[in-house]
Amino acid sequence: MGMKKRRVPFRNSVFLTAKNALKKHRITDLKEGAKLALVAARAAVKNVGGRRNVRRPRIIPLPKSGGFLPFLIPLFAGLSALGGLAGGAAGIAQAVNKAKSAQKELDETQRHNKTMEAIALGKKGDGLYLKPYRKGMGLFFEKQKNF
Repeated sequence: MGMKKRRVPFRNSVFLTAKNALKKHRITDLKEGAKLALVAARAAVKNVGGRRNVRRPRIIPLPKSGGFLPFLIPLFAGLSALGGLAGGAAGIAQAVNKAKSAQKELDETQRHNKTMEAIALGKKGDGLYLKPYRKGMGLFFEKQKNF
């Protein structure tokens, strides 16, 4: 009975050997780099004692990229900017509406004051009548008697 050989993980034996060979030679050509990595990987498998002694992973780890989460950051940034613009526009519209209503109120107050002054001074008739009672039974101001 022979001794059972220990199995070596793929990452420690084959992958890291090929990676280190690529770093050592600093090859920029893709084809040359693939050849060099393949030669280094075959040599690493041979050193371990064959393919049977290399323990391959069930899942090969791949770097994650993409997905919808990176898309959400600019989306929310755009929405917040849009909300800020809408809030600013709403504030401007509100200020314009307030200015218009204040101007209308000022005009109405001035008109009312002129009418009241004219009635009080007696320039416009003898009194202030309410609409249904144009002839009598209205509000009257007594004319001042000069002493």
